[in-house]
Amino acid sequence: MALLLKETVAVALCLLLAGCSLGTGWRSAHHRDHPLVGSCWSVDAAKVVDCGEVKEAARGARLVLLGEQHDNPDHHRLQAAVLRGLVDAGRHPALLLEMLGPAVAEQAWAACRDRGRRGCTAAGLRRALDWDSSGWPDWQLYRPIFNVALERDLQLVGVGISRGEARGLSAPVDTPLDDKAVAELRREIIESHCGYASGHMVDAMLNVQQSRDSRMAGALADALADENGAGEDGAVLIAGLGHTRLDRGVAWHLPAGTREGLFSVAFVEVTIGEQHPADYAEHFDGRLPFDYLWFTPRADDLDPCERFEQQLKAMGKQP
Repeated sequence: MALLLKETVAVALCLLLAGCSLGTGWRSAHHRDHPLVGSCWSVDAAKVVDCGEVKEAARGARLVLLGEQHDNPDHHRLQAAVLRGLVDAGRHPALLLEMLGPAVAEQAWAACRDRGRRGCTAAGLRRALDWDSSGWPDWQLYRPIFNVALERDLQLVGVGISRGEARGLSAPVDTPLDDKAVAELRREIIESHCGYASGHMVDAMLNVQQSRDSRMAGALADALADENGAGEDGAVLIAGLGHTRLDRGVAWHLPAGTREGLFSVAFVEVTIGEQHPADYAEHFDGRLPFDYLWFTPRADDLDPCERFEQQLKAMGKQP
């Protein structure tokens, strides 16, 4: 207990020295007064750092993975800030999004660019992407990211797999996870579905998850190889936290020659009772598989299983 108190006091002191915001401007309403909110944790250095260090490190990376909780507005606002830092530094990366299918993104972006910079608006892009029917959280949450893409004419690339496409997946990926990683992912899927997923469903979701990661990895490699696109300017991926882990996820499926310069930031919602960054390793199989963690308030305070049950009811499936 004394050690935990000492660590908590040290973290609080580091926050003050780093000048991190403890709540100003947050959009998420819950636990803004948590001592970690607004702080950034360097996994390699095992210490709190000024969040400007995260942005600076991202500028020097070829492939930037920005992991999120999909419904947290602060995660998208901060992702946009990191992306803007890259373009302000003279980079022009391809922007890859898990939320968009490849064909839809390509068609919408081409149509938008055909109208010219002044005619390519956020509202027009929203309609072209049919975002409101996509099943993803409200457009306004993701709008800061799209605003940067529109302002700087970044190449928009969809790397998502639709539900319909997912149901048709059966073949294994080229580089399947090893047994340890499969066991961890299986446990994660079972826990996140609160016991409602059958063995057959879990097997199917294991396949889909690896297929999503493989597609994203392929798109990142393609962006690096595209002499007429991002090329040396690299790429930025916006995706859920599980995809942006450095121990599995997209990183697992990247060709060996593209892993140099890979950089991952996890935007993490704080949890009551978890006062030190190391406490969050329990959410990631006992480790922190990212370069940095950036802590934010919570978008809601629901128990995860309660949230999942609400999602089931919204889809007309009684738990």
